[in-house]
Amino acid sequence: MVERVQHRFTRLFPELRAMTYEARLKALKLWSLEERRNRADLIEVYKLMHGFTDIPVSTYFHIATDSCARGHTKKLVKSHCHTDARLCFFSLRVINRWNSLSQEILDAPSVNAFKRHLESVRQKMGYFMDSVRTTLLAAGYARYDVICLCYMMIAFGAATPGELSLRSPC
Repeated sequence: MVERVQHRFTRLFPELRAMTYEARLKALKLWSLEERRNRADLIEVYKLMHGFTDIPVSTYFHIATDSCARGHTKKLVKSHCHTDARLCFFSLRVINRWNSLSQEILDAPSVNAFKRHLESVRQKMGYFMDSVRTTLLAAGYARYDVICLCYMMIAFGAATPGELSLRSPC
């Protein structure tokens, strides 16, 4: 619903009407609703991990205690779940994205510095979008159907395995 409002707003500019929605967002330097949610999730985890909130980290996450964690020292452990609905919970949907950040980004001295780092990552990589697989699961497709569709996309060259993240999240 809210995304439709933004979609309509971007069409108000006559010079942008012929462009796709994504191109209009880029031209206006706007974020899609999904990107804003994903960014807000990362900012909230940063606040939890650095003690900027009264909520203890252990309420939502378990921090990896392995000394051989790749990437950074604040890796989060993903808990197992038995339903697809659980995949949309904050405590699960943010873990892969958080764990893929670099140590430099996580060592930001303030929330604003962390936000600036996230913005630079987004400009370089388009980082805040979910994979095709996650998007299909969230849209209500059954897990088996999504996995079959992802393998077909790889077979026909429409996507690479890295883009689809075929490992089971639960």
